[in-house]
Amino acid sequence: MGLTANAVFGLAALLLVEDAALAAGIEIDDDTECVDADALRLQMQVLPDAVLRVLDWRVSVVAVDDVRQIELSIRHQSDVLWEDTKPVSAIDCGSVPLMLVLSAQEALKVFPQWVFEGGSPTPTTARWIGVAVGPTLGPVTGRVQLDAGLGFSSRTLRPYAEMVAGYSGPRQVFGGPAVHQSWAAIGVGLRVAASERVLPAAFIRPGVAVHWGSGFVENQSGTKPRCTIGTQLGWLPTHGLELFAGGEIALVRARYDAVGALPEADAADPFEPIASLFAGVRWVGRGKVSATSGTEGS
Repeated sequence: MGLTANAVFGLAALLLVEDAALAAGIEIDDDTECVDADALRLQMQVLPDAVLRVLDWRVSVVAVDDVRQIELSIRHQSDVLWEDTKPVSAIDCGSVPLMLVLSAQEALKVFPQWVFEGGSPTPTTARWIGVAVGPTLGPVTGRVQLDAGLGFSSRTLRPYAEMVAGYSGPRQVFGGPAVHQSWAAIGVGLRVAASERVLPAAFIRPGVAVHWGSGFVENQSGTKPRCTIGTQLGWLPTHGLELFAGGEIALVRARYDAVGALPEADAADPFEPIASLFAGVRWVGRGKVSATSGTEGS
């Protein structure tokens, strides 16, 4: 029996879809046999070919009694572009391929343009300026800080650099003279995109501290090295705004000769906080890295 033209066309379309699906790296982890792989590939005909070829697709199924948790994860290398989880009953497994494709169609609305062009993501940067306040553990009573930073924003791991300046104090030396501290640091750190909105980070901030006030020998001021390490957690509730909180501890603490610091062996009195907590807000802008003109964007 010969094949009709429609049958041949349909078979060719199926093979093309299967080829695209294999190129995309579709992985199905389903011990319950709830997901029909062939039916899923047929349903995926409605998706752009570039999307299938560029991205990696993973479907996993977790059984809880008579309910199947269907999880769809769409990635490009290590970057998660879309995640969705939906429960279905065991008797409704036949609807899973259509459900997954509908979820993927929702994802198309938020995918960046390079996905549809079949390319790779253009490196993008994040630039920010922020302010934070918080308490300190140690000689001074509190802190306020300003920070400005630049980092990559198109990867799961996002290195960054920042300039941080702040004020801590005052501290009363032996209930009398006051000591103030201002400081500046150049920090480097690494952010991890736990999700589109949550950004935990770790950093190190070497810098200098300047102390002044009436609490020093001969009322002198001076500059000493300082260095801290810490972590912070950022949350982006909306475009262009980040709320963050964190803490740091001192690796190198600035020390000065203070009035009344006796005996002589104890004359080097530390004014650098042992540890600090902070919380604040940042205003964030983003741009693309251009090979010819540097960073572009707003």
